[in-house]
Amino acid sequence: MIIEIYIFFGFPLQVCMIKLNEMKKIDLIISLFFLSVIISLTGCDDQSASVVGPVNNYTFEVEDTVVSALSHEFEVGMIDEGYELPRDWSFWRLQIWDNTKPMEEYKIDENWIFISKDKYISIPDGIDYDWISFRKIITDGTPKLKVILKENDTMEQRTVKISVYNEWDNKNGLSFGEVIITQKGRPDSTPYEMKVRYKGKIYSSMVHQDIEENIIFEDSEFEAFIKEIESHAGIEMVIYEDDIVDYIDNSDKTAKAALKKVYEKFNDPSRTCPLELDLPMTRGQDGFRFMESGALGYCAMFDDKNYSDTHVYSNLYNLMESYDIQYFRSVGLNDKVTSLAVGYNGFDAKVCAVLTIWEDSYFNFEDYDRTKHRISIVATKENPRVGVGSLKSVKCINSSNSWNDRISSSSFHFGYYDKSLKDY
Repeated sequence: MIIEIYIFFGFPLQVCMIKLNEMKKIDLIISLFFLSVIISLTGCDDQSASVVGPVNNYTFEVEDTVVSALSHEFEVGMIDEGYELPRDWSFWRLQIWDNTKPMEEYKIDENWIFISKDKYISIPDGIDYDWISFRKIITDGTPKLKVILKENDTMEQRTVKISVYNEWDNKNGLSFGEVIITQKGRPDSTPYEMKVRYKGKIYSSMVHQDIEENIIFEDSEFEAFIKEIESHAGIEMVIYEDDIVDYIDNSDKTAKAALKKVYEKFNDPSRTCPLELDLPMTRGQDGFRFMESGALGYCAMFDDKNYSDTHVYSNLYNLMESYDIQYFRSVGLNDKVTSLAVGYNGFDAKVCAVLTIWEDSYFNFEDYDRTKHRISIVATKENPRVGVGSLKSVKCINSSNSWNDRISSSSFHFGYYDKSLKDY
């Protein structure tokens, strides 16, 4: 009997062959014993048994905190989800950056902060750095940290990313959690025009933003009119023409029924929609530079106004496709989108491409109630290119703020369109 045994150790490849010819059972056992000794002496080890690396087990009450340019004080706490929380706050890395110096790291003081990845230390009771400070809050439960931000007198936003680790556990390894704190720069106070449409009539006013990004109306009658509309039952907002926001309430029964159909995703896989090429562009044409000629629908969202800077986009090619972003942190744009574009290349006038955006992640946690803030941008055969060059011009319902830097989740799909949405 001849037995061939191949043992692989990685690089370089080692092959061991043992020929056993008419050996007795005891001889086979002895040979396999020595074979195991040979394996151990070669230094073969199981890489999968290495030390457990850092695991993101810790959840903060707020993962991303975005505040205005004013000075602020607030607390950051951790949620107890059954993991052993740190007995003390520990910094593994502190990152501070702004728009001009992305991801720049500052080594501030050897006693309480360092950038090395192979170790970490506990921070003292307080840390002060330029525009941001941290203070420990001693509690009987989960640890908390008080954050103090100075007023930002520049137009550049600034961000600190904190990674918090527990004490090393030889059995469970290292658990950590992260929180990102962003302070916006001072907003541009230059006046701009806001347009809304209600029951077929367009109204407008010049507005500007204060330091907290509240919308300040320069026409008091227009402001009173907006507040009165937003108090109506079932009020919703939709955009299907560049930079014009349509308000639809329960009194617009035909339009409400049509809007409900817009939100319904296509569910007929046998239905096709022929493409219409060489469509005219709108003044938001730069927002469509990533749209492919064979795409039926398109959406894009940008970090800066007029369709510039960091972006995310999607092309859809059939009616059954959709594109969802459950949490914009995954694409680096949470609470950062300033302009967007939606396109539809189809011949079918009963079809539309609709992008719905929400204020909170996971589609407002599956709550589609308009009081949680959502708005839809709709492209149709009649208006195949719809762009919003600045979301500062789009007001949130029952809020003094705009949709600028507010989006945390979105859904893009094809819906059923009825022209009566416009004819009310």
